Amino acid sequence: MLLRFGFGRQTGLPLLGETTGLLRKPSLWSARSKPTITIGQEISVSAVQLITAATALANGGVLLKPLIVKRIVSPDGKVIREYSREPLWEAVSTDTAAEMLGFMEFATSPVGTARRAAVPGVRISAKTGTAQVATSSGGYSDKDFIASMIGMFPTEDPRFIVYVVMENPKGESYYGSTIAAPIFHDVAVGLIDSVGIPREGTRTLTRPGAVEVPVPRQVEIGTVMPNLIGMPKRLILPLLVRRDISVTITGSGYVVKQDPAPGAAIQSGMKILLELK
Repeated sequence: MLLRFGFGRQTGLPLLGETTGLLRKPSLWSARSKPTITIGQEISVSAVQLITAATALANGGVLLKPLIVKRIVSPDGKVIREYSREPLWEAVSTDTAAEMLGFMEFATSPVGTARRAAVPGVRISAKTGTAQVATSSGGYSDKDFIASMIGMFPTEDPRFIVYVVMENPKGESYYGSTIAAPIFHDVAVGLIDSVGIPREGTRTLTRPGAVEVPVPRQVEIGTVMPNLIGMPKRLILPLLVRRDISVTITGSGYVVKQDPAPGAAIQSGMKILLELK
C-alpha cells in the first residue's frame, strides 16, 4: 500500500537528483515496524512524494504524476508545449478516498489538531505532523523536530493541496498543529480569495478577467477651440501639420495651459499656444 501511494520511488519529476526516500522491503521489517512506520519512523519521504500521495485522496483514489511546468510559450505567444493531467494508477477506491477526506476534515473542526488552519465557510481536509529528526547514530533526536501540515480544499471537490514544513523550529512550540497550521491558514485564504472559491454563508461577486481600454482619438480642431487641458503630447502633435492655423507646443507631457481658451472661435491664420508639463 505504501508503494501504491508513491513512497519508496521517484515521482518522475524532470529534475536531476530526485530522492526515492527510505522504505525498506517488508521482508526486512521487524514485529514493530508497522506501528512504527504509522507514526513516521523507519521511513522517510520527500515533500513532493507526500503531495503526490495526497493527490490520490483528492482525485477519487487515483494517483497523479506531479508537474512543475504547465506550458511552454514562445516570445510571440505561441504555445510550444502544454502538459496535462497524467493519472498513474488507482491507490485506493473512490469510496475510501472520500472517507479519508471526511476523517481529515474533522482535524480542522474546533476540537481538531488542525483547527488553526480552518477557514470559515470552506471545507478543508488536513493532517498535522510533528516528527523527530533522525540522528547519525541511528536513533531519533529529542531536541530537533519537523513540524508540518498538509491540507486539501475544498473537501467536496479538492482543487489545492498545500504542504507546510518547518525544519527544526525554535521557540515555545515545535508542534505542527501550533506553528505550521497558522501558516497553512494564511496561504489557503490567499488562494481561496484569488481564485474565487465560494465561502458558505458569504456572497461572492464575480467579474470578467478582462477590461476594454478605449483607444483615445487624436485631437481635432473645428470651428471652436476645444478644451485641451490634460491631453498628452502624442495626441496633439497632428495639429502641427495644419496649414490654416499656427500651433506652437512648448514642453513635454500633458497640456496644462492653452491660448485661446476653450470655446473661442477658430479663424484662419490664428495662432494657438499650448504649454505642456
